[in-house]
Amino acid sequence: IVKLRQRHPSADVLAMGRVCALPDGTQIPGIPEEDLEHRHVDTSCYVFYPSAFRVLPLWGLMPTYLGPVCDRFIRESITKLGLVLAGTHHPSVIFTAHYSWAYQALKRPIPNDVHDIDWKKLQQAFDPDNIYERTGIHTELFTHSSNAYAAGSIYQGSSISGPHISKETQTNP
Repeated sequence: IVKLRQRHPSADVLAMGRVCALPDGTQIPGIPEEDLEHRHVDTSCYVFYPSAFRVLPLWGLMPTYLGPVCDRFIRESITKLGLVLAGTHHPSVIFTAHYSWAYQALKRPIPNDVHDIDWKKLQQAFDPDNIYERTGIHTELFTHSSNAYAAGSIYQGSSISGPHISKETQTNP
């Protein structure tokens, strides 16, 4: 974190990498593609500096139905607020993935207690006007007709379709 901050002293937010693992500790090799591009940053991987503290209340102000995708809402909010994000893929946390995609990536049977997100249900509850009234953010989470949200499928929270795992190695800070 210190090295990343030294390389990007004007950054408002840092995005650290993560290692994904099953609940039994088995690590999933590779990095989800959207994580590589910092289009998705898990909430446990952020470092916020005072210039970005205005983002923090959004977790409490957003409608509760956005909870399963709060990381996506916060990532979008960082961009909408014009904050500078600097990132690395060097992991700072081990993320326990209770999602179908994690088991599929390791070719394991999917247990009944996964935490997959029902995107269709979220899309049905989606009210951009209410979100704006509550947070001041014009969100586009569910407004793109070409994305998998519109398909109404059930997926997990780390990707629209369960992340395509890139075999690219994690970079050093």
